[in-house]
Amino acid sequence: MKETILKNDDLINSTIDSGQVLLFKYRVPNNTKIESISIKLDIFAFYKTKVFFSVTNSDTQISSSAIKTTIATLTGYSYKSYKNESEFCIDCDLYAVVISEEKSNYTLLATTSESAILIPENNQPIIDSVKENTKNCYLYNVKYSSHDFIVRLNVFSGNPDIYVNPYFKPDNPSQFAFSSLSRRSEEVVISVKQKEKVQHTTGPYYICIFGDKTSSYSLVISEDNLKYPLLYNGFTISSYTEPKELIVYSFTPDNFSS
Repeated sequence: MKETILKNDDLINSTIDSGQVLLFKYRVPNNTKIESISIKLDIFAFYKTKVFFSVTNSDTQISSSAIKTTIATLTGYSYKSYKNESEFCIDCDLYAVVISEEKSNYTLLATTSESAILIPENNQPIIDSVKENTKNCYLYNVKYSSHDFIVRLNVFSGNPDIYVNPYFKPDNPSQFAFSSLSRRSEEVVISVKQKEKVQHTTGPYYICIFGDKTSSYSLVISEDNLKYPLLYNGFTISSYTEPKELIVYSFTPDNFSS
């Protein structure tokens, strides 16, 4: 099978045909300061198109007979390995396989980080994955005291949950100030009143995604000053109210179209 070289921080933007198997080879840099390695796939396909993505550190697993077995156990859109995990390596080769049921455009990006905490931008989605009984944590700096703070999680596979806390990153989930524990795509809406209640209207907030099983997802963090929070198709909203407080939500037909 022909290999395509995947270079560090070099985005590949191309097209995959229906049923085509793509193989990529990524050489992890020889840098002892690396804390995490990620290979992220973003695919632009028709709704409900099945996409398979697998990463392995052994080229012996990459064969036509092994691909279906490998992918069946590693379905997702993002691969991540941390320094304290057995599969983590530097100055080594990783192999990524992509298969799509339909002809689709895609991007693929391999990166490394010297920090264990990622800093997302406002309204910029992060595609990521979390292993069973572990967590991914992000640090977001809330800028607007008069806006609601919203964390939206679009689940691709598994059952990840959202935990949010100001000031510091707790080790125990029960210590987080806000959370959402739905078994589907979900979002946490932290209103201006709630930010005032925890005395943290602006500044750093830690967002941690816990996985009770291996899960993949897209995370979007935003700050909105809408009069009525928006409802989105397939998303469970977790919010917080004061006694006798009324919260009104809005939606448009576009938000509920398939």
